[in-house]
Amino acid sequence: MRWRFIAARFPVPDVQVRVPAGGRARWLDIGWHEERVGAEFDGQEAHMTPQQLRDDRHRHNWLTEHRWTLLHFTKADVYREHRQMLAVTARALGLRPGSWRS
Repeated sequence: MRWRFIAARFPVPDVQVRVPAGGRARWLDIGWHEERVGAEFDGQEAHMTPQQLRDDRHRHNWLTEHRWTLLHFTKADVYREHRQMLAVTARALGLRPGSWRS
């Protein structure tokens, strides 16, 4: 996923982004601190149980409450539908049309 963003000429995202707030912290797969945008690669194995799904949603809500935009992508987004993934992320980052390539 990170490679797709770099190849598209997006600002290079940080990996394993720590988001601290109120004495707590959450982690993101990749993200852009200044823009407060994170992207998660959601593999099927890590999101199968009701507990895992609940924990993911709690983390997503916490990040949203702390003014982060959190985007979720799967292997289909990265490997087959990357143009849509790039477009969604570009809008979240506020990138100008034509400033990146698909």
